[in-house]
Amino acid sequence: MKMNLPIVPNFIHSASSDFFFILLPPFLVALVLAGVHAGGWMPDSVDAWAWALLVLAVDVSHVYSTLYRTYWDAARRKHQAILLLLTPIFCYTAGVFLYALSAGAFWRIMAYLAVFHFIRQQYGFMRLYSRGQMQPKYFRALDACTVYVLTLHPMVYWHTHSMSIQWFTAHDFFTLPSWMYALSQALYLACLVLYFCKEAYLIYHSRQFNLNKNLVILGTGVSWYAGIILFEEDFAFTALNVLSHGIPYMALVWMTARKETAVSGIKKILFSKGSVLWFILSLLLLAYVEEGWWDALVWQEHATLFPLSRYLQDFDFSGIWWWLIPLLSLPQTTHYVLDGFIWRRTSQEKKNTSVS
Repeated sequence: MKMNLPIVPNFIHSASSDFFFILLPPFLVALVLAGVHAGGWMPDSVDAWAWALLVLAVDVSHVYSTLYRTYWDAARRKHQAILLLLTPIFCYTAGVFLYALSAGAFWRIMAYLAVFHFIRQQYGFMRLYSRGQMQPKYFRALDACTVYVLTLHPMVYWHTHSMSIQWFTAHDFFTLPSWMYALSQALYLACLVLYFCKEAYLIYHSRQFNLNKNLVILGTGVSWYAGIILFEEDFAFTALNVLSHGIPYMALVWMTARKETAVSGIKKILFSKGSVLWFILSLLLLAYVEEGWWDALVWQEHATLFPLSRYLQDFDFSGIWWWLIPLLSLPQTTHYVLDGFIWRRTSQEKKNTSVS
């Protein structure tokens, strides 16, 4: 029996770029962590330098990569002007209201927004790599259900167990009764069996196997299950969560920008061949500035990395946190909202870009 692997050359940029920067990260990180865990070298917590590498350099940086597809994109400023104007206003207003109501409510809503955003990214990549694959609607629905089940099942575990890890702050999530995990586990296994049978059917009857889509789905399962259930360590969760999400996202922004037919101005510098270093440095600079203000005005935990914190460590800014924290969170909340719109390609983009 002859199989086509994959069905079509459905790469966003190229086989090597897609593999190393979008498809590989969850498997590579999980493999490294498995070795670290087996050797008894797993850190108990995320120290300052691990935080700088994972959170600042990847997690916060990937938020700012959205700028290159929104506010720093002339075509989008023209066609989505109202969305770009109203989104930060809405996010800040809602943030101030929530924080004034309850700091706990603010961070809880932020955590659930982040979870939804992370899940939707995996769904989005699955859809991207499904282009060109002909299958019935109920098979496509099963693909979507599988992504949601692979991500939500570990979250149900989090909600029903006492966890040593946290998303933003302690007690970010509600507590659910333990029986819900047993139900989730049954749905998890049933969905995996159905998905496996569906793929076997496509291979046998249609000679189809979409390698890239299946790597996205498998990587989703690996990163979420290992990061939350298998290791249940703050360092492992942070590494899997951040690297499996942030690296593919930044890569997607850079890859799609490279496909534009007309690149000028700063985009010519940042997205021309061999210019990826300048793109990364621009994101690191923005992330460093933001986190510097966070540390100086709120957390005061990384004075070694942010000299400004040493000068402000004797001051108490908690009295203005109700408007300050929503302001500092604005890049993140705006990123969460806009990300639901910016990957819907316009007719002009469909003319200018294509899947390789």
